[in-house]
Amino acid sequence: MVKHTFIYMWSVFLVCGGVLSGQSIKINRVNLEAFPIIRLTVSIETASGQALPVDTRKLEVIEGGLPVSAFQVQPLDSLDLPVYTVIAIDKSGSMKGEPLRKAKKAAVDYIGMMEGNDHCGYIEFDTRVTEVSSFSNDRERLANSVNATVAGSDTAFLDAVFQGIQMFGEAPEGAARIVLALTDGMDNRSSRRMKSLLKAADEAGVFIYTIGLGRRVDERMLSQLSRSTNGNYYFSVDAGTLPGIYTTISTLLHSQLLVQYETLFPMDEKWHSIQIRVPREGKILMTERSYLSAKESRVPSEMLKRIRTRQRKDVQEAYYRELVQRQKRERLIIIVLAGILCVLVVMLAIALWRRRGKLTSKR
Repeated sequence: MVKHTFIYMWSVFLVCGGVLSGQSIKINRVNLEAFPIIRLTVSIETASGQALPVDTRKLEVIEGGLPVSAFQVQPLDSLDLPVYTVIAIDKSGSMKGEPLRKAKKAAVDYIGMMEGNDHCGYIEFDTRVTEVSSFSNDRERLANSVNATVAGSDTAFLDAVFQGIQMFGEAPEGAARIVLALTDGMDNRSSRRMKSLLKAADEAGVFIYTIGLGRRVDERMLSQLSRSTNGNYYFSVDAGTLPGIYTTISTLLHSQLLVQYETLFPMDEKWHSIQIRVPREGKILMTERSYLSAKESRVPSEMLKRIRTRQRKDVQEAYYRELVQRQKRERLIIIVLAGILCVLVVMLAIALWRRRGKLTSKR
């Protein structure tokens, strides 16, 4: 028990060390298409979402508690794996003037930073969501689409993000899939809800990066949306900082790493955990992610339902067993305490009886 407690406290210390230093490592994606080869898309970044250089020679990979001795680490850019981004810009009435002009300029700059076979699509939204441009690597055409945007009325932010997710049916399998959405206000027109949006993003393998412009944004919603999909949330106090944010995001996406290794575990339709650790400036950056060892894209949906149903049942049964054991322990404790209380009462009664006997004999 003491040993387990020590290990737990040490793990918390290591994780907190990374967090407190403003640095983190994330496993963005687990790809099983070449099983038993596992491919991980990894980013190492600061708390503000900026790319962080590390010595990848010191990186450690652990699966199921076992160190992986042989693995490869390569920058995604060196493998010519494209980044597919849907840019979504709020054109509601409050964006009129300088905010919209600078937002468009920053988005055009982002388009100009596309590399290799990167593609962008473009959505504008106010009360309605409009897919202005499908995926393209034609920078001039994309820039013209963005620059043609004019201000409108209310804000349907979640609907716009959902529409962006739907566009990734055109994206190739190996591409990084990003929705990059900017808004300056509260969502007041969407018919979609957060739960359905997160489910769609998970099924499509999409990361959502959000930018909140100004003090009227719903930072909690934007942050939750990004955090839940392995993206980042960026706050911009005014439109002047937008170019820097778009540049930061582009740099981060193009500095991701591909970590690949051959797993020792079979495809057993069970969950397996992966840890990645890397030292930096006297701290250990560490992250953990679990994956279902089944080729989800090739497994019939009915089979996946059965797998997940069985897993939920296993969790429920484990919880029930723990509950029964806890109740047994509680009953045992109550019985022991009751026994001790009875003994104390008897001892007290005997003591009182003897005392009374002595008083009687003295009389």
